[in-house]
Amino acid sequence: VNVGTQQPKLPDLTVSKLSFEPEKPTMGSSLKVTYALTNNGTNESGLIDIQIESVDSRPDHIRLIQRDGIPSLLPGKSVEYTDTILVGAKWGNYERLVVGENVVQAIVDYNNKVIELNESNNSLTKNLSVSPSVITVINPNGGEAWKVGSMYTLSHSIGFNTAVNYDLRESVMLVKNNKEVFNIFTSPSYSFLTNVNWVVPDSITSGGDYKIRVKYYYYNTGVTYTSDD
Repeated sequence: VNVGTQQPKLPDLTVSKLSFEPEKPTMGSSLKVTYALTNNGTNESGLIDIQIESVDSRPDHIRLIQRDGIPSLLPGKSVEYTDTILVGAKWGNYERLVVGENVVQAIVDYNNKVIELNESNNSLTKNLSVSPSVITVINPNGGEAWKVGSMYTLSHSIGFNTAVNYDLRESVMLVKNNKEVFNIFTSPSYSFLTNVNWVVPDSITSGGDYKIRVKYYYYNTGVTYTSDD
């Protein structure tokens, strides 16, 4: 007589996909994160939780995405989601992603609620390279002599996508001695001008060393990107 132990019927959850679009985002841009979960076990999973984190030398487990209560998966079935995040948005006092190389880890059943056949295969890790945002003032570019009452076009270029689903604003400031002394232009939400016409008002004191500064900032998060003056 052969006596054996029957393996219990349990789920086995894995992260079967983790991808980013674009693959090399810029600070201040939107990032689509696509992830898929698969049940490789022999029983349905029950409700599923997943967390996607940035793992580096800062405090561990800086959360990027958390999705709880995903419907139960039958054996052999998968489910895929895509979430959009803002590159540079903060988690507490820390930016979720930093300029340079980031290690991003997706962990299914991160709180160990589901009893599984294999508890050691719940994560998938990918590297993500983030480039700095670039705002360049084109005009003026140094050495100009402007007159009170005359109109001038202030122009700049930006190196990131402004068409993101966040409360992004734009400001063009007059700077002297590294202090912002006059607000030339502030955009309403979702309205941006890379060319701004400005008539120099008579309230501006004559003198040199004036500069133009351009800032893009997210009203709800406080994240700000500033040009070189």
